[in-house]
Amino acid sequence: MNLGETILSRRRALALTQEQVAERLGVTPQAVYKWEKGLACPDVQLLSPLARLLQTDLNTLFAYDTEPDNVELSALIERVSRLALQKDGLQAAFNEARAALRKYPASAQLRLSMAIVLEGALVAQGGGDEEAQREVEEMYRFAAKSEDARVRDAARGIRVRRLIHKGKLDEAEALLDALPDPPSQKWHYRAQLLKARGEMDAAAALVEERVFGESSGLCTALAMLMDMAVEQEDFAWADALAQVLEQTAQTFGLWRGSAASAQLEIAVKRRDADKAMAALETLAEAVQGPWTPGKHPLYRHARFKENGSEWLKKMPEALRTSVWSDEHYAFLREDARRAQRLRELFGAPDGQA
Repeated sequence: MNLGETILSRRRALALTQEQVAERLGVTPQAVYKWEKGLACPDVQLLSPLARLLQTDLNTLFAYDTEPDNVELSALIERVSRLALQKDGLQAAFNEARAALRKYPASAQLRLSMAIVLEGALVAQGGGDEEAQREVEEMYRFAAKSEDARVRDAARGIRVRRLIHKGKLDEAEALLDALPDPPSQKWHYRAQLLKARGEMDAAAALVEERVFGESSGLCTALAMLMDMAVEQEDFAWADALAQVLEQTAQTFGLWRGSAASAQLEIAVKRRDADKAMAALETLAEAVQGPWTPGKHPLYRHARFKENGSEWLKKMPEALRTSVWSDEHYAFLREDARRAQRLRELFGAPDGQA
């Protein structure tokens, strides 16, 4: 982006009008209009106040290194993720993310990526403090104002989930209504185009990726239905849904821990200790990996990222924290034999060897 485009982008991201910018800088709205159109440049003495007003720096204002390239972005995500996985590494992960955002303060993609990694780390460690959650929320808010539709819609979708979790349902619904409906047939037409060009491998890879994505979405929908069944204590329905979820995951090469999680939820609700322990046994094995969907016979052409199951590394610690602190598992911890097995599967609780 050039100077004018940067001013326009930052002004819109901060929900400022040209009149408001003009008033705060002591110029006319016409001057701001000319800056954004590239018809004139701000006076030198206005550059620093303008950068402060737009919550950026002069490097970003002049479009120097406004975005990390893909290689650097991947390296930043990996570095912050690795720190977050370390014991007591959460603060270091936040510090690393802050340093990256100081370098690229206008990058919505970077803020979205950092927010996703840090939110996952907070969940794995029991939610974190309110200040950390607010910092992550501000990252999502910034990304949700991006002019890049892909980044903006992803951030808004995540904010909908977070608002629902907080019970802010009206705000969540308003944000949800603003999200666009995806062009569901675009992948189909793209596959047909590739096939017509004779690019069979590329066409097959696209369709296989779609199969994987749709089956993942199906499992998510089944899990949501199962949650409803458990909440209503309709365990016959819940059991049927859990069985279908398990069959779907197996058929489409999805992570088998998702079915075990569903079975665990039902068992815990019923306080069925034997089935709960059986589900935890399966989960303990599943989180150790590896999970390699690319080796499933359905996906001969699709290429999955090598670090696609990086999130699995966070799961053992998240499970250990849950089984020893979540009140829902208290009935398992109260039994000495089962408590010993939990130690063997997930490690001892904090403060115990």
